[in-house]
Amino acid sequence: MTELKLVGLKSHDCHVLMQQLLPVAICGTLPEKVCVAIIPLCFIFNAICAKVIDPKQLDDLENDVVVVLCQMKMYFPPSFFDRMVHEALKGLYQESTSTRGVNSGKIRC
Repeated sequence: MTELKLVGLKSHDCHVLMQQLLPVAICGTLPEKVCVAIIPLCFIFNAICAKVIDPKQLDDLENDVVVVLCQMKMYFPPSFFDRMVHEALKGLYQESTSTRGVNSGKIRC
């Protein structure tokens, strides 16, 4: 741990870090504007990665993705936005819209 790197993590470990621990860790360390942009992104990933997605939530998730992207563009420099940031948010948007209409009840992923 002398290099301050996390190595040897499995996929589930990374999901837990991003969805559950990252919001707690950045809350007291980063400026409030940065936290306001990143924490909702963690919650969106948490909702999208859930086993069951309520179709009634999809419109809200779609709107949240747009708001988070706008907030990130306001608070982060243009050099932050490489192709991977846009692809991740675009993937979230497509995932939230592609699962619509699959079932009339709850959607299982």
